[in-house]
Amino acid sequence: GTVDAEAYYTKLGDIAEAAVYDTSFLKLRDLTLNYDLPRIGDFDITVYGFARNILVWAKMPEMDPESTIGNNNGGGYFDNYSMPQTMSLGGGFKFSF
Repeated sequence: GTVDAEAYYTKLGDIAEAAVYDTSFLKLRDLTLNYDLPRIGDFDITVYGFARNILVWAKMPEMDPESTIGNNNGGGYFDNYSMPQTMSLGGGFKFSF
């Protein structure tokens, strides 16, 4: 049978309730720890370490809502072509005088 364009696009735009997920999430994006070492002469020395994109608590399993195509620039919360966020770890020393 033939389907007119309005009926086709109306059906195409329907979203089944079973396909709708709660996208609430809590994310630990950045954690930095600093420790000031005892002063050596005229120098203040700080040791620091950081971690970024450590944990994501989301109701949708195996998904970071910020890494999907649908983060308000793809037109929906679709988990297509998404790359996982990378976790970064690092540290260093800071010298002040």
